[in-house]
Amino acid sequence: MVDNVAFAAGTSLQFVSSFPYYRGTYLWETWVADRYALYLGLGLQIRNAKTEFMTLDGETLVSNRDVGPVPLLALAMNYRLTQRFALEFEAEGNHASSAIFNGDEEGEPTGALLDASLKLTAQINRRFRAFGSLRSISGGSRGTARDQDPETGDGFSSNWIDLAAFSIGLVANLDAF
Repeated sequence: MVDNVAFAAGTSLQFVSSFPYYRGTYLWETWVADRYALYLGLGLQIRNAKTEFMTLDGETLVSNRDVGPVPLLALAMNYRLTQRFALEFEAEGNHASSAIFNGDEEGEPTGALLDASLKLTAQINRRFRAFGSLRSISGGSRGTARDQDPETGDGFSSNWIDLAAFSIGLVANLDAF
């Protein structure tokens, strides 16, 4: 049973869980020293959550979509190790455990997002800079829905994802060409 739609036991289903987002962030230069720089800021992520349950023959479909804003706090730091090498750290996140952050006055849902990366950069010459980056994204929500149907369950849901990526790259300074 999904949203009061019955799927017979043993029915083959196609399931979609999608969570694309768009994000903008603004950072203020907070503290700069000889080899250090610290930036603090705010971000806004617009998420478009979608879940679908559909029978393989396409006859029955339950689709839920929810577009909404996610306010974020942001931090970035730079540390120059030498003239050639630097460490960069960036993080954006929000732990939304109250109605102030998640907008739910009646329930007790918790949502969280943390997107953080650590990057080592090497200035090859004035035109090119190479980097290696480790990035982690963790987020999701847990809570009980306001509109509970005792026949289909208790309304509790838990959706969480943890991702990590390692990447290497090359940055070109087009002004130097």
